[in-house]
Amino acid sequence: MPDVFISYSRKDKAFVEKLVTALEDKKRDVWVDFEDIPFASEWWEEIQKGIESSESAIFVISPDYLASEVCGLEVNYVHKNNKRIVPIVVQKPDRNAVPSELAALNWIFFDNVDAFDDSFGKLQTTLDTNLVEMRQHTRLLVKASEWAKAAHSNSLLLRGEELDELLKLSTRTDITDLMRDFLQRSEERHRQEEMAQRFFWGLMGGLLGIAFWAFSTFRSDILITPDRTVYTIALGQVFGICLGVLSMLADELPNRLQRWLGSSKIIRFVLRSLLFCVIGIFAWASYIWFLQRLSTTVQDENSLLFGGIALAIGFLIRSVTKLPAWVFTLVIAALIWLPIYITYQVNYVNFVPLIYFDAPEQLFTIGIPVALIMAIGANFRAVYQEVVTYYHQLRPQSLNTA
Repeated sequence: MPDVFISYSRKDKAFVEKLVTALEDKKRDVWVDFEDIPFASEWWEEIQKGIESSESAIFVISPDYLASEVCGLEVNYVHKNNKRIVPIVVQKPDRNAVPSELAALNWIFFDNVDAFDDSFGKLQTTLDTNLVEMRQHTRLLVKASEWAKAAHSNSLLLRGEELDELLKLSTRTDITDLMRDFLQRSEERHRQEEMAQRFFWGLMGGLLGIAFWAFSTFRSDILITPDRTVYTIALGQVFGICLGVLSMLADELPNRLQRWLGSSKIIRFVLRSLLFCVIGIFAWASYIWFLQRLSTTVQDENSLLFGGIALAIGFLIRSVTKLPAWVFTLVIAALIWLPIYITYQVNYVNFVPLIYFDAPEQLFTIGIPVALIMAIGANFRAVYQEVVTYYHQLRPQSLNTA
């Protein structure tokens, strides 16, 4: 993208050519209409593109410039897009004739031919000020304009690291309504995609956890029946959906649900706690539905009730604290497994296995990987992002030491 856009009067072309040469000698990309507008193109549209894609706009002020209607249009469009304006003077004008957008700024005077180098040095310093933020501002404006021209296509919204970088500009006062709307829509789209991915991995964690449990316990031809296979698949689906929903809602809630929960943090926490408990208990209740086709005890029911509440507590901890994702993985795995252990370890003599085990202790040993699989699925997206961030942090260090 160009570094600068130059607005000038054709009568000052000789000076502008000298200025452009000096800027290009300093490796700056210059957009100026005597060489950048293609033949037979829509002239004003090309001017707009040149302004939008440039980081700064230099206005070459002279009496001839102020008399030009076209230059006035360029001033207005630059101001509308909140581009940085750098006014330079080649001939002193009547200040009353200068547009307010230019009159309020500090001018750099080029009216002394012998002092061109000194004036150009001041211009260089001005152009280098806040260069990173200016480039971000320009990139955001270009992308927002493309998005608007494409009828707000979701495919052009920001994603990933670029979104994180440009979101920092959302608090600035010099971004336009279009740019702000573009950032907001990009952020909303990003949240939707993140929630969908968290739901997917939570679902997979539940499915794979139940699949591992079934594979580990159904080791007899007598136990493997068509009905039991159907019940197991249904159990995995229900448990996976519940785990996916908990994972999806733990980090953030949809906008409509947030509005429904109200603005009070206490009310949100209480209602969120109830919501998580209902989902967690329902997840384990699906296990009871499955066990009713086999055999069930009071221990089973207590374990599943406690397991649902513990599962809800685990996701509540994740929703209100900022601990690393791998810590949450261990916490949720423990809260899935501990209720099973606490319920059944009291009395092995009267122990009735859930399905089939060679020894009662296998309930606990098999439960460990099942809990870990589910917890990893529920936190996979967050763990993955932490690993990627850690990798990017280590990579520059490894390159520096190479």
